Amino acid sequence: MSEASDPLEALFAEYREKLPRRRRALAALWKRLPEDDESAGVCAELRLQVHRLAGSAGAFGFDRLSAAAREVDQRLKAWLFTAPALRPPQACLIADLSAPFAALLDAFAESGASTPADGPLEAAGQAREVFHIEDDLEQARILGLNLERLGIRSTPLRDGEALFDRLTQHRPDAILLDYWLGAETGADLARAIRSTAGCERLPLLCLTSDIGDRVRLDALAAGCDEVMSKVQSASQLAAAICAWLEGILADG
Repeated sequence: MSEASDPLEALFAEYREKLPRRRRALAALWKRLPEDDESAGVCAELRLQVHRLAGSAGAFGFDRLSAAAREVDQRLKAWLFTAPALRPPQACLIADLSAPFAALLDAFAESGASTPADGPLEAAGQAREVFHIEDDLEQARILGLNLERLGIRSTPLRDGEALFDRLTQHRPDAILLDYWLGAETGADLARAIRSTAGCERLPLLCLTSDIGDRVRLDALAAGCDEVMSKVQSASQLAAAICAWLEGILADG
């Protein structure tokens, strides 16, 4: 094993150790779902945790867990994004989610995931820097380590406020925007970036585990140069980002 892979191995082990606790937390939210009130706060929190799991599990190589989480995430999102007056009763949602959620809990038993780094990666010839807007620290860390192995320094930032504070000090080669960021989206930030003096042509890449056309079209219309799926290992995603970055900077 090379020295460069040691931090990745440690991060992978840390993530795997947290999985039983995550399973218990999701199971606890599921038990609370029948008691949720009209604000749908429990449902929204369950969707947030499942959405983050879908992204991070895939980045760390737990493909079955990631796929199971995405299935639950899509069903929760469809219900939450429907106008309250038009939503089916919550009992129908619970019935619809029963089998997929059971499959998600079963997927935590997966033990054969490989580490996300499949071996040494070749560093890019010229050092690059990106800002990575991601509210899930684990996803930001694992992708950042893989990008560093390719010669790309990644600065993780949790939200738009942190991004614009940093942009007043320094401009990176590109910005990576997670689409779902809680109170805001990557598309919201892209619009704000494009309206900021000096950032009109700054390369913007939207990253998302939501593969629907609506998200892609929204991000592109907001000013993102490309939309890339996070449904792949962190090492594969880092390589794809590296290729995109070199290509868009070469085009000037």
